[in-house]
Amino acid sequence: MIIKTDSREQLPYEFKSPSEVGTVLVGDYSISGLEDHISIERKSIDDLIGCLTTGRERFKRELF
Repeated sequence: MIIKTDSREQLPYEFKSPSEVGTVLVGDYSISGLEDHISIERKSIDDLIGCLTTGRERFKRELF
């Protein structure tokens, strides 16, 4: 299993497992080869609160 980090991630996590940097179309992290099925979006608490309140409609559109 290779963890794929999106190349646009500004301060990416470092992993002990094998990892690679590339384009992840949805989210910030995925598993190489499973990008269509697994996606992890990293958010700050303030960004998360914004997505669940004032920015909720935009966030829902992005999910689809």
